Amino acid sequence: YRRCDGGICEGIILNIPLCEVRGVKLYLPSRENMGFFREFADMCMHYGYNTMYVEVGGAMEYKRHPEINEGWVEYCEIFREYNGKTDDVQNIGPFNKNSIHIENGGGKYLTQKEIKELLLYCRERGIEVIPEVPSLSHSDYLLTRHPELAENKIDPVPDVYCPSNEKVYELLFDVLDEIAEVFEPKT
Repeated sequence: YRRCDGGICEGIILNIPLCEVRGVKLYLPSRENMGFFREFADMCMHYGYNTMYVEVGGAMEYKRHPEINEGWVEYCEIFREYNGKTDDVQNIGPFNKNSIHIENGGGKYLTQKEIKELLLYCRERGIEVIPEVPSLSHSDYLLTRHPELAENKIDPVPDVYCPSNEKVYELLFDVLDEIAEVFEPKT
C-alpha cells in the first residue's frame, strides 16, 4: 500500500477465505428466538460464513407423522423438570449416552412454513443451510412414539433404533422426504 495525506490512498486488501466451506452447527431456534436466529445469520454473513448445519430432529413439523412432534414436546417437558435431569437419565444403568438435545427448537417445533422462511432468509445472505438429521443414534425424537423400533428394548429412554427392523425405514424415509422437501438441500 502507499500512504498519502496521512491515510491509505491505494493498496490491495486480501480478504480471501482459507476454506471454501465456512460453517457453523446449530439447532433449530425456538419460535421465540427466530428473530435472534435471523440476527445470527446476518452476523454469519458479515464474518464470511456461508454454511449452517442445522439439527432438525423433532424440532420440525412432520405432516406425515405428527406423533413425532407430540412425542418431542412431551419428551422435552419431562426433561425440563429440573436442571441436570438429562444428565441423570443419560447415565442410568449401562446406557451411558449424550443424546438428549432438548434445546433443539426450544423443546418444541417450528412449522414447515416457518422453517422455509428462515431458509429463505439465510439463502438471501449467501448461506447454504444443510439439515442434520439424527439417525441410528440420537434418534430419541423418532422413538418417543415408536419405542417398538428401539434397538435396546430395556432402555427406559431409547435413542438408538434397530437397523434390522424394516419398519424403521418406513418412518425414517418419510421423515427424510419431508426434510428434503422443506430444506431443498444441495448437500
